[in-house]
Amino acid sequence: MGLLIVGDDKKISRAVKLGFELEGFAVDIAETGTYGYDMASTTPYDAIILDVMLPEMDGLKVCRKLTCGSLVINTQTYEVTRSGTPITLTKREFSLLEYLVKNKNKLVKKEEIINHV
Repeated sequence: MGLLIVGDDKKISRAVKLGFELEGFAVDIAETGTYGYDMASTTPYDAIILDVMLPEMDGLKVCRKLTCGSLVINTQTYEVTRSGTPITLTKREFSLLEYLVKNKNKLVKKEEIINHV
C-alpha cells in the first residue's frame, strides 16, 4: 500500500514515515505543497497525509487541485499543528487563520476580516 506524506516539518514527517513503514507501507515524503501535488498527480497513492500550512502551495489548495475520486473530505473541522501540537479548528476559525496568514504583513481593517470570515 502506497502512502504520501506532505509536510514541511522533517522530524514529524520522518517519524510518521517510520511508523507506517514498520506496518508494511511504502511511504514517500514531499516537503512542499507544489512537490506534493506533483507527486500525487503522477503516482497512484492509496492515502495522502497532507499538512495544511505548507510552503509554495497550502494543503487546502493541493487538495482542491487533486482529483480525489471517492474520497470524502470532512470540511466541518480542520486539524492544524503548532509546534507539533494538534489543534482542531472549525471551518470559520480556519478561514480566519488562513486570511490572517495570507495577510500577515498587511494592516487589515476589522470590517475586512469580518466580511471575509
